[in-house]
Amino acid sequence: MNVRFIRGQYSLIANAALFAVLSCARKPGPSLDPMLAPPVCDTTPMKPLGRVVEIPEIHRRADFGVLTGAVQQDETGDAIEGAVVDLTVIDRAPDGAPVWRYTNSKGGFSFDSVKPATYRLRVRRIGEVAGTDTIRPSAGRIDTLSLRMRAYRCHGY
Repeated sequence: MNVRFIRGQYSLIANAALFAVLSCARKPGPSLDPMLAPPVCDTTPMKPLGRVVEIPEIHRRADFGVLTGAVQQDETGDAIEGAVVDLTVIDRAPDGAPVWRYTNSKGGFSFDSVKPATYRLRVRRIGEVAGTDTIRPSAGRIDTLSLRMRAYRCHGY
């Protein structure tokens, strides 16, 4: 009988056996695994930063609807800069991709050429709870929106 040991196979088998023993030794519990831990939420009152909210001025267009508005932080009333406001057609086949705008330093945004239809308006920003609404702009009218976003103050997995 001819027996040969191949070092690579022996090492691989030993490593696999050791891994199997170690992985069965302890079952991770909620205190050890961050994926199973409950989220932690900050409940201290938020302080206003003094960011003034201002709705941008825009001119009426005869053949299109016009949307203008501002996004502010619900707890403090501060303007939210850099939030994404997007419009998606929902009552018929969309003509293209959703149209979106970032809010400016005073929380303002505007859409000046909106075809009359039913749209889903969505507002998103990291650190805030996203919001959605349904709007129906009509030709020749300026709709002014005031949107409030709540801060998402929980962390954990």
